[in-house]
Order: sequence, then C-alpha cells, then structure tokens
Amino acid sequence: MKPNPLEWERVLAILEWLGVKARQFCTLRVEPASVIRAVRTRRQGGGWTGFGGKKPEDAYSDGVADILAVRIAPECQCGCRAIALECKRPGQKQRPSQIAFQARWEKAGGRYHVVHGPDEVERIMLETLIG
Repeated sequence: MKPNPLEWERVLAILEWLGVKARQFCTLRVEPASVIRAVRTRRQGGGWTGFGGKKPEDAYSDGVADILAVRIAPECQCGCRAIALECKRPGQKQRPSQIAFQARWEKAGGRYHVVHGPDEVERIMLETLIG
C-alpha cells in the first residue's frame, strides 16, 4: 500500500488479502450509503450525471461495516462464524450509525473490529482461526 492510503484503498487491500490468505471466509464488500444514494440522471447528450440528495430513510447501509466475513469452514474452534471489519484511516472515529451497527452485530454474536490495513486484519483472522 502507498503511504497513508485513502479508506477505499485500504478496503481494497484488505479484500485482496482476505481473498488470498483467508479462504475459509466468504467476504462481502458493503458499498457506502453515499454510493447507494447516488441517483443517475440521463443527460440529453448521453452519459450519466448527477446525484440525489442525502435521504437517511433510504440509506439502508448507513453504519454497516465496510467488510462482512462469514466463516464457511465447518470446524470453527473459536465459535465465531461472523466478523465485521470497519476500515478507518488513522485518527478517524466511528460515526454514531457505525457504533449502533457494532452493538447490533455483537449482540447477535459476531465480532466487530475497526482496522487500518491488512496487517491488522491478518492478526485478527489468525486469532479467529486459532481461537
């Protein structure tokens, strides 16, 4: 990774690492609510342009962690089968909607981690695999 990559670059690096090193997990990249809110409008000359306004009632992914991983291997020694990874740049903090999602995820028995890059994810996944 380049020095101090953006959050989306960190997410992509983590997904790449998971695809190579953590094949026991099925992973899902959750698109940010801002992307889901985007409304495409057709210009007369062709192509797409424009975005819709921010509408909290239709932002169903607001607060959901960037990456959700579910263990698909049946022999899970630690009992954890679901992990949520929220990727942040150093110094960034969770939004209230992310804290609320974390509480729901952990109440349901999943593990939730705020991470900054693949090195932290590797440590977390090893702990999860070993128990």
